[in-house]
Amino acid sequence: MKRLSYAQTFDIQTTSSSPRRRKSFHALTEADTDFPGVTKPIRKRTQKEQDEVDEEARRKATKDLVGSWNDRLQLISLITTFLASVEAGLLQVTAPDPDDAGTTEILINASNACILSALIIHLHASFISFVGAFFLVRFKVKEAKKEEEKVEGTEPSYPQSKGSVLLDMAAKHITNSPETGSPQFGNHELNSYLNFLLMHDQQEVIKEAITSYEAALKRVDDEILPLQQSLTALLHGREGTINPVSAYEPKIRLLKAHLSSMADERSDIQHLLAVHKSLVSSIHLVPPEVWAHIFILCLPDTRYIPWDSNFSPFIFGRVCWRWRAIVLSTPKLWASISLLIPSPSEKDRRPGWIPLVHAFLNRSATVPVSLEITWHPVKYSRDEVNFEDILPDIVLCTSPRLRHLSLSLPDSCVRMFWDATMPLLETFSLRNEYKEISPPTSINAPRLHSATFDSIYLQPIEWHFSWSTLTEFISKSCYLDVQRAVHLLSWCPRLERCRMRIIPNRVDAPFSPPPIGLDEKIVMKSLKSFGIIIGSNENVFALLDALNLPVLEEMEISCATAISVASGRMRIWPKPYILALLSRSKCRLRKLVFSNIYPLYEVELRDLVERVPSLEGFDVLLEGRDALQHDIAEILHRRKS
Repeated sequence: MKRLSYAQTFDIQTTSSSPRRRKSFHALTEADTDFPGVTKPIRKRTQKEQDEVDEEARRKATKDLVGSWNDRLQLISLITTFLASVEAGLLQVTAPDPDDAGTTEILINASNACILSALIIHLHASFISFVGAFFLVRFKVKEAKKEEEKVEGTEPSYPQSKGSVLLDMAAKHITNSPETGSPQFGNHELNSYLNFLLMHDQQEVIKEAITSYEAALKRVDDEILPLQQSLTALLHGREGTINPVSAYEPKIRLLKAHLSSMADERSDIQHLLAVHKSLVSSIHLVPPEVWAHIFILCLPDTRYIPWDSNFSPFIFGRVCWRWRAIVLSTPKLWASISLLIPSPSEKDRRPGWIPLVHAFLNRSATVPVSLEITWHPVKYSRDEVNFEDILPDIVLCTSPRLRHLSLSLPDSCVRMFWDATMPLLETFSLRNEYKEISPPTSINAPRLHSATFDSIYLQPIEWHFSWSTLTEFISKSCYLDVQRAVHLLSWCPRLERCRMRIIPNRVDAPFSPPPIGLDEKIVMKSLKSFGIIIGSNENVFALLDALNLPVLEEMEISCATAISVASGRMRIWPKPYILALLSRSKCRLRKLVFSNIYPLYEVELRDLVERVPSLEGFDVLLEGRDALQHDIAEILHRRKS
């Protein structure tokens, strides 16, 4: 048997990564003492070896103790089971006859009691010993598994952390220097490792391994470059010498060997890098920022997104943990909050909605939010939601970030928002079903450009805020007559879209603006879309005589009363007022809508279309049905084309 040198034994020890290989190495060096004239040196045990011996002795003692107790419990279970069966047989023999209950001797009763007590004790002892033996067997199985893993040199099936597999790979493939070689996995070990990554979807571990391999490849390239430069310099220096063999050949051979070793290591790392890159799924190559942008584009086009099963962040978060992390870390997905406050009879159906609101606000971080709060009270109900205890926290959290606000709340709760400062507020919508809302003295919202009064009880003319910044105004109030509507429009020179419910002039209203002369026209230089809602038989078209709309493109006139319940026919036909407005404003009206205007005169409609050559769209609706004649529609179609 050939004796190994120190360098060879050192190479075996450094390249062997498993306990099995180290064990075979120690067996080889200790058994290599049968050469003639060679004596085995006496060496004291190191602390590590002594600890291993003590640990082995402890395991042996534990094994002997567990084995002895296991045998003892099995014997106890066997004996007690036998005694219990004997006592059960004796109990059948000595049991008294029910017919002779009065003549039974005291000695027989005492014997039965003793036998029954012994039977119960032995049965309990048998059960306890069986359960104890079961736990000891389970302990022995666990210890045997640990020993098997230790002997085979394998790690547990599931690593303690995602980085443990990566560290093992780095220790076996990356950290070796060129002097010690670059040991590799065998085919079986490499396949097992790759199967583990695929089966358990360890995409993060694969990415970490790819990053480590790329760093190792860069390190090897950085080490190869100076070696190549040194080799080139030696080759050039050898050409100018007389005797190049003695001076340069040893150094050149050493550098070439070193470069060859580094090239092999580089090839191994490139192979492992290619294998790991092939394991990465294409979907995991998409950056999280791209996924976040895609999720944002999948949100509905509505300003206030309802909380239901179709809420996009909920759907994306249920796909996988990666998408859930992206959803939770994207504040724009949580920037729209639509809150439906349940009535007292529905409290049990949606418990815990207040913490859900705060969760949404926390996930939206610092981005501007859109908040809609809707409360549908039960009329004449005495049980009301105590908003004073709920809304202050919501107002405090949202007021600095509110961009869009829609409220359907009692007067006291609406006042909480008006008392707060809302520097980012751009639009607000207000609804109330049963009571009037007192107008605020001021609204601190410098960026407000859209106001919607979606209730017949509101009086927008009495509200105090920056009317001059509005570009959109919508009102369903039944308190706006012609005179007040004209004054309101004079306060909004920047309006681009306006839709109002207009009533005839009132003389008993608390707000009575001074009358405007017939020659005083309100010029709206930015108003492109204008709509009015009128009642049946109400002459409110004097509003059009007070306006000058030079950029008007769309106009709508609707009747708020259904045709079936209208009292009589509409006595005022809007055509002359519209033609006068267009002639005075010199605008190019492109679209006109008549909704529930009755009766309809075909001759008047055709004449209106002919006298407005810029008109390309004309919708005539009666209770939602298209009532425009086909020949007029053909004229408009030819104009479009």
